[in-house]
Amino acid sequence: MLRRESPAERLGSLLALAMLPLVAIAIYAFMARAHGHPHLQQIADEAAIAGVHALAASDHSTEAGRHAATTVAARRAIGDQPATIRSVTPSADKLSVSIELVDPASNAEATSIARYVPPGVRPAGQQAAAVSGHAGPVAHRF
Repeated sequence: MLRRESPAERLGSLLALAMLPLVAIAIYAFMARAHGHPHLQQIADEAAIAGVHALAASDHSTEAGRHAATTVAARRAIGDQPATIRSVTPSADKLSVSIELVDPASNAEATSIARYVPPGVRPAGQQAAAVSGHAGPVAHRF
C-alpha cells in the first residue's frame, strides 16, 4: 500500500535536494584546494631548493642566522612571482628547509621540503639497479 508523505517529510526531501548543489560546490572547492596550483607549487619547490643550498653553504652557528640565510635565499628565488612566504623552517640537523607559500590573490597554498645531499652521497631512493652485472644510469641531482 502506498503511503502519503506528510508536509514535513516533503519539505525535508526538498531541502535535501536543494542542498545537493551546495555540497557539490563544497566538494569541488576542497578538491581544487587540495590539488593546489602547479605554478605556485613550482615556486615553492624552487624557493625550498634555494633555501637548502643557502643552509648548506651557511657558516652561521645560531638558529637565527640560519633562518635569516634561508629566508633571504627563498625570497630571492621567489623574486617578483605572486607568492607570499608564510613560513621558512630550516633544520640544520637534517640539512632540510620547509617552505610554505600563499598566493595573495587566490589564497592558494603550497608547501615544499628540500633536503641537501652532499656530492658523492647517493640518496637512498635513487640507488643504481644492477642487471646482469651492469649498473644502471647514475641518478640526477638538482
